[in-house]
Amino acid sequence: MTTVRRLLRAPLYSFGVILSVALLVLVNGSALGGLWALGWQPLPYAQPERLVQLRIDLKDIDFQVGLSPTLLDAVRARRETFAGAIGAAPVKAAVDPGGRVWHTQRISADFHQVLGVAPALGRALDGAEAGGPALLLSHATWRAQFDASAEVIGQTWRIGEVDYRIVGVMPAGFAWPDTRVQAWTAFAATAEERATDAAGGFGQFEVAARLAPGVTIAQAQGALAAVLANSGSEFLRNPEGPARADVRPWRAQFSAGHFQPLLLVQASALLLLLIAATNLAGLALDRMLARRRDHAVLRALGAVPRQLRAQAAIELALPAAIGAIVGALLVPAGIAL
Repeated sequence: MTTVRRLLRAPLYSFGVILSVALLVLVNGSALGGLWALGWQPLPYAQPERLVQLRIDLKDIDFQVGLSPTLLDAVRARRETFAGAIGAAPVKAAVDPGGRVWHTQRISADFHQVLGVAPALGRALDGAEAGGPALLLSHATWRAQFDASAEVIGQTWRIGEVDYRIVGVMPAGFAWPDTRVQAWTAFAATAEERATDAAGGFGQFEVAARLAPGVTIAQAQGALAAVLANSGSEFLRNPEGPARADVRPWRAQFSAGHFQPLLLVQASALLLLLIAATNLAGLALDRMLARRRDHAVLRALGAVPRQLRAQAAIELALPAAIGAIVGALLVPAGIAL
């Protein structure tokens, strides 16, 4: 208590230490957490190291596009290379009768099999739904919109102009392709999409494939290149043309464009570490100089230098510990930013 009273009588010193350490922990923790999430955090799928993203790279303009349903079927036919493949149409937003915005995605009905993740409640999507369009909820949406009630299965829910029948809920932590998506429906091509597909060329499908055992990224890229070479589009068939096959690990889509900036943030955080250490040393020195008279009195009363140093260390460690706790509590918010 004596140490606490002394620190309360020196609020600038105490606040300076707490702030310096809190910022240090917050910045370093957020940077390290972001790097870990992008590069090493386990993905919520079975054997995620075998999941790859298939795209068409328009190399002349450095732009990547998706595959058409016909190209996806051709990829699925190459069972020696791909154990399975799924296609997801772009995420669309629509409003329910309560005015809440939903981000839903049309996806291949067998996506849970390719990803190796079964619904936690109810059943998965079926490509031939007999009872009308089916809706598969994310776990977060199920909790937020339906109070995690098991009675939601079988209910009808209107989104936009469509009445869906809720058939299942995916497990907690599952997201595809990212956390924006609140629900999934089975993909059924519209007349316009069928006409576009019949014309050949690429499409809007975001395609993920599971590599067959022992297949490498290079082999998968060769297989996709063969699919393009055998397509009905001259634009895609031309090996010297602007379109080329692009296969990359599924995780790469999250780290692309973010990993290097995070490394720069981490380098800045290390620089902040040096600055914070200098500030703490300066604060501790100022504190010791300000208490020279107190130390002289203590020495006159029999205190030895070791005791004075221990006291100074405690007076530094206590606000530093508080700052570390505050910084650690703020790290999740820093990672979210």
